[in-house]
Amino acid sequence: MPATSTSPDDTSLPFGRASLSLAAAIRDGDLDAAQGRFAPDACLVTPDATAVYGSAEIRAILAQLIEADAVIEVETGSLVRVGEVALGSERLHFRSRGVPHRQSFPANTVLRRYGDDWRIAIAAPWGWGHAAEG
Repeated sequence: MPATSTSPDDTSLPFGRASLSLAAAIRDGDLDAAQGRFAPDACLVTPDATAVYGSAEIRAILAQLIEADAVIEVETGSLVRVGEVALGSERLHFRSRGVPHRQSFPANTVLRRYGDDWRIAIAAPWGWGHAAEG
């Protein structure tokens, strides 16, 4: 199957909803919905470039974001899909309690198809940094 490219915020496409629905779940304080956007064996790269793996560790990071009243704005980037995986890049803008200004980062996301749904397999919302392999 040839690669297809689109905007990651194109909600008409199933794999275009991942970043937007994750941002909405965090904004709404819905930890279960936020965690549900990730594959069970997913990896999340934290702001200090630490790679955390699996549902429990990712849930703890998501809980911290919700506790900080984080609001994430997703700026259009690009997304390439090949079969059951997709690679997205976008720019994320973060605001949270205790941070006096908006922080912006280039973000990368790998999505994997689960039936009719697309879940985040690897997320680097604060940029790639120098995350260690797991």
